[in-house]
Amino acid sequence: MKLESEHNISDRVGRTKKWVNETVRDFDQEYSVSRRFKSLYDDAKRMAPTWKRQFNSFSSTQLGKATLTLAFVGLLFSGLLWQLLNVFWLLWWVSVPVCDYLSEADGAEAALEQAQQQLQLTRLQASQAV
Repeated sequence: MKLESEHNISDRVGRTKKWVNETVRDFDQEYSVSRRFKSLYDDAKRMAPTWKRQFNSFSSTQLGKATLTLAFVGLLFSGLLWQLLNVFWLLWWVSVPVCDYLSEADGAEAALEQAQQQLQLTRLQASQAV
């Protein structure tokens, strides 16, 4: 509380948040990042079946099998595969407490809502009894 009253932290955070939102909005309007990303996403979604079909036909050939094997061996020896596995492993361990926290928060919200409904029901019953 003392820091808040001396330095007006919440006001500064609010102004910074507003400035960041305006800057991001201006950047997006100037360079159309969200429109381009949406277009790229829609194109990839539309082309995914074609790419999958091409990949399956290529991977069924001898050249495709050799290419995929060499790519896997290259990933294995370059360390990139191990880095990816390490990131996935870390995300897996981080996701457990995050999901637990989110489920507890949802449970607390549901319990609060149920308590409010019970209170309203009790008030309604009390008003009808009078």
